Amino acid sequence: MNRDPDLRGIVAAAVNLSAAGNNEEALRLLESAGREGLAHPVVRNLAGDIYLKLGRKRDALRAFDTAVRNAPDYPEAHGNRGVALQQLGRIEEAVAAFDRALKLRPAYAVAHFNRGNALRDLHRNGDAIAAYGRAIAIEPRLAEARVNRGRVLLADGSAGPALDDFGHALRLRPHYREAEIGRMEALRDLARFRETIEAADRLLLREPDSALALSLKALALLRLRNRAEALAVAEELVRRHPEDAIAHWTRSAALRELIRFEEALAEATEAAGLAPRAPEPQLAIAAAHGGLGDYEAQLAALARAEKLGAAWRDTAGGRAGALANLGRGAEADALSEKLLAAFPDDPMLAYNRADRLLQKGDYRAGFAAYESRLAPGGQSYGRFEEMAPRWRGEGLAGKRLLVHGEQGLGDNIQFARFLPRLAGSGANIVLEVARPLRRLLAPLAAGMTITDGVGTRSFDAQVSIVSLAHRFDATVETLPPAPYLAAEPELAAKWRDRIGDDGFRIGIVWQGNVAFAADRFRSLPLALFAPLAALPGVRLVSLQAIHGLDQLDRLPAGMAVERLGPETADPADGFSEIAGAMAALDLVVSIDSSVAHLAGALGRPVWTLLRAQPEWRWIEGRTDTPWYSSMRLFRQKELGNWEPVIAGVVQALEEQLAARG
Repeated sequence: MNRDPDLRGIVAAAVNLSAAGNNEEALRLLESAGREGLAHPVVRNLAGDIYLKLGRKRDALRAFDTAVRNAPDYPEAHGNRGVALQQLGRIEEAVAAFDRALKLRPAYAVAHFNRGNALRDLHRNGDAIAAYGRAIAIEPRLAEARVNRGRVLLADGSAGPALDDFGHALRLRPHYREAEIGRMEALRDLARFRETIEAADRLLLREPDSALALSLKALALLRLRNRAEALAVAEELVRRHPEDAIAHWTRSAALRELIRFEEALAEATEAAGLAPRAPEPQLAIAAAHGGLGDYEAQLAALARAEKLGAAWRDTAGGRAGALANLGRGAEADALSEKLLAAFPDDPMLAYNRADRLLQKGDYRAGFAAYESRLAPGGQSYGRFEEMAPRWRGEGLAGKRLLVHGEQGLGDNIQFARFLPRLAGSGANIVLEVARPLRRLLAPLAAGMTITDGVGTRSFDAQVSIVSLAHRFDATVETLPPAPYLAAEPELAAKWRDRIGDDGFRIGIVWQGNVAFAADRFRSLPLALFAPLAALPGVRLVSLQAIHGLDQLDRLPAGMAVERLGPETADPADGFSEIAGAMAALDLVVSIDSSVAHLAGALGRPVWTLLRAQPEWRWIEGRTDTPWYSSMRLFRQKELGNWEPVIAGVVQALEEQLAARG
């Protein structure tokens, strides 16, 4: 008896039931097809598909096995069998099943798509991208293939093509959530942070609780240096999703940017408890340990992240930094070179390489690589890069050039030595620097307009004051020498009268700007200067401004430090006042601070106290510096241990005092 008409009816009814979500009822209907029907390839293929919807992966595989055994040339059954194998973690077998389906039907878009998914799981990203491409060529409206290809492209560092795929998917299917999330991540990787925030806000209008959108918005705000707002978004994320690991490691990132490393570590640890098999919390733990200066713990967390599947790219950079900070420079350099060879367009990797080149005194190559900080996504990318094209050394006659300050006040003092080289360029030059530097740098900027804000003025070109070293091809041997600044005669005379000429007068600085992430390592307690104060005839004079002044109120018994008063503490022209005071001092002893740079730029004797593994500007292993001929460097051997450094300063001071008689 011919049962085909009944079988067709059963199959059609089961398809409709499954489409309506009645999968158990659909299976019962298929079981009513009898022994002959249950062996039919179409019935078994449909049953396998329904089993997959119910999460019964092994039952699904058995059904597909029956289908392909009874119909070896049935491409859909081979393709679906591949999906079941993939879900069971048998990825290589899944690829073979998809290959069989495609041999039977080369223009099978869904099989190409699923094959791409399996190849992605095998980390064969190039092959996966090609498979998705074939699926799209056959079925251009297959939005899922666009999204998945975009994901793989992102993982391979190709954010531009990924963005194209996510955008195309959204044109095919507006409000496609996975495409919206992918587009945000691509915009983030392209350093288009404002667009990232706009995209996140659009999704949040529909899904106010979207953890991924809130996280991406917070991280984009951090890259735009809107730290307080970023923390507020992260706090909202934690409030809405207290059990979601992504919320806690996002808050950890915001806390790190606010130099609250202990809290950042606690948040990252909370995230790890919520998602013990996810690598991201371990990366956050590593970053917090790095901020705290516990580099061995940082390496351990990075190793855990790798075991949990973190990409080598995401761990190697942190490992290179930790190795360098542990004094294992050769290992750090080798790893950095390997990273940069693999990802030559990554600005942060180039920045790290520049740091090492400059530490070793290779200024020509180092300053060229240091320009990477200004690339989108780089350390110092900001509004000036969007305001006008960067000056790259071309002729300036008749043009408007903006020279803008960058990084800390000390950096601007250090690189201001290059300003006179712009004289005679024929340009109309505006120098934008922080207000406390305007009066101090005015003599160097003769003929320039000096301001602490340019608003929306238009320029033909712009350049960071730090980039002048690269633009003028500076090397250790060709740095413009110090002194290049001078105290104003009236201010010098005023401070000589006020300070007097009794004793050996030492200006001291113990605290830097607490907003600098590494300040906890470069600053030291004022009380540690007590052995200097105890030397006969020595007078300690505070050159401290703004931060750390409270320590003057709790000095150890018998220790005296003279105060210069409000003129140097935080006035608009405080640096000019400090420069005048230095003219009345015999020596300056300072941490790595803007005051140390000022003393060196003035040619005043200055002893600078450096933390272990200091910034690139102090060439490793040297006690002198090509930047300032009057500066002597005293280096830590162990991070955080200042006592031996102070002991070395005391010994050197005793020798100098003895030589003076």
